[in-house]
Amino acid sequence: MGAPCLSAQELTTLLQNVLSDNAMGAGLDLVWQNFAKEFPRKDHFRIGDSLMLLLAEADLLASSAQRIGAISLLFGICPEPNNNPFGPFFANLLRNDRSSTDRSSTDHSSTDRFPTSNTTDAASAQEKAFLARLVTGPTRELFKESCRYIASADVSNVDFDYEKIATNLSASLKTFNLRVRASRSCVIPDPGPDTQPGRPDSQAVWMTAESLLRGDANPSSGAFEPPMLRPAPPLHPVEEDELMWLNPAMSPPPIQWDFTMCVPVATTQETETELKQVLEDACRSVLNPQQQNFFLSKLEADPDLVYHIDLTPQKLPKLIEFNPLVAIEVLLKLTTSSCIHEYFTTIIKMEMSLHSMEVVNRLTTLVELPNEFIHLYISNCISQCEQVKEKYMQNRLVRLVCVFLQSMIRNRHCNIQEIFIEVQAFCIEFSRIREAAGLFRLLKSIEEGSLPVEANGTNSSM
Repeated sequence: MGAPCLSAQELTTLLQNVLSDNAMGAGLDLVWQNFAKEFPRKDHFRIGDSLMLLLAEADLLASSAQRIGAISLLFGICPEPNNNPFGPFFANLLRNDRSSTDRSSTDHSSTDRFPTSNTTDAASAQEKAFLARLVTGPTRELFKESCRYIASADVSNVDFDYEKIATNLSASLKTFNLRVRASRSCVIPDPGPDTQPGRPDSQAVWMTAESLLRGDANPSSGAFEPPMLRPAPPLHPVEEDELMWLNPAMSPPPIQWDFTMCVPVATTQETETELKQVLEDACRSVLNPQQQNFFLSKLEADPDLVYHIDLTPQKLPKLIEFNPLVAIEVLLKLTTSSCIHEYFTTIIKMEMSLHSMEVVNRLTTLVELPNEFIHLYISNCISQCEQVKEKYMQNRLVRLVCVFLQSMIRNRHCNIQEIFIEVQAFCIEFSRIREAAGLFRLLKSIEEGSLPVEANGTNSSM
């Protein structure tokens, strides 16, 4: 069952409005209408839990009329007897008779998740008769009668088989899981006799109801439930063909500390300074063999030095023109860095020359360059050839570009299909030059399918 938890306002509305003395003089249908008006349908089950707890103690509801009203509301929340979640509680009421119960010999062995009908909550004859009429099929006339009239009616001639009705109501208990059925309520009715005659003090009744029903930690919100037994799974025997886990008794091995870790080499700073100076010289003139060997050997020994010698993309064009071999080695070390695209962009935008073509051609043989970079570089070379006005220089550049393109195509370093039309137009424009005519014939053989041209390069972008 759900844990009853009412706010002060809800408890006041329930006891002083819905189940007030004035309301008990009206018909049952009006009592239900007032209840549905005050409480939304989503709260009905929670209010029903609270009503069930109030009915479990005879002195928490001031009069028999209020108990009749509470029973009618409890039944009205789910008017199907076979599926009523409060059916087991109704069965407890029908099996107990307030007039024939001895308060001093109350049996608590039947107390379960549903408050049972001990002496203090045993039903009167009128309540049992009224509940039996509800369960067996209420008539319209019954709902016109007031709670006060039903509580004082003569039921000596009423003949119901209460035990049979209670058995049918208890059947709904089977719909609950075994853990709920085996649980016990935290609230047990007091079996002792009242020490003061007459009606109990209203203030004491209110305080008792409030302590039972208000707050998330109220006593009625819990139940004694059997623990879920989770036995450990048995260990399977180790088979002969199965590996056994060994736990050797030995001390942990000592830590071997590398004392050279994170200790900079004494000459690192000096080497960086020397490489910076050599790089400055390489951007101004051709290095002699000793300088070139020194630079390349230091870079080969520690490739990370390339990030500490102040080589910016702006210095790259001069380095390529004066020392293309040094530029190739430097770019190879930078290919794995995140800023390599800046150096590629510089190569694309720089003035075309034999050395720049040599650098690009050598790089394509050593690493996989982005197709986009290769295509942009070729397009830039073609564009520069077309812009040169001096005839001799233009012819020289066209020859360089054609030889470069033939090398790239034959070595499968680029996918010529993506720039086929542009290169073909270039060959036609400069068809007077022998190298351009040779490149055009190579393109025709590609178009006819006699030369495979699928590039080994990747399709990654810069």
